Amino acid sequence: LRVQGKELTTERTQKAVRQWYRDRAMDVFQRRLSMMVETLPWTKTVPDWRMIDMQTQWGSCSPEGAVLLNPHLIKANTRAIDYVLLHELCHLVEHNHSPRFYALLDRFMPEWRSVKERLDGQAEVILVGV
Repeated sequence: LRVQGKELTTERTQKAVRQWYRDRAMDVFQRRLSMMVETLPWTKTVPDWRMIDMQTQWGSCSPEGAVLLNPHLIKANTRAIDYVLLHELCHLVEHNHSPRFYALLDRFMPEWRSVKERLDGQAEVILVGV
């Protein structure tokens, strides 16, 4: 990634990089959500979603079914992004972390535990702001 321009300051460079990540995240998250919705029997359309900076979470699902995603997640690999998306979409059926919730994760991503472990192990690097 190269940031070019006149009168570049550290602040302007950081702002440009943050915006680049957000733009990329918006595109990738929308595409991955659309693909995932097609594979899940309980989803017909992509739920309302938006990005919000979070200090310690990759995503969240409101009681109304709105999905919130951390834009820093875009720095992770695609499988990790898919895991977080699936995790939040499973909350549309089970808005808790019950055995039924984990059974859904197991059914649609049997390897989710190793994906989560790797993602959480990278959190210190990924969640750092630019």
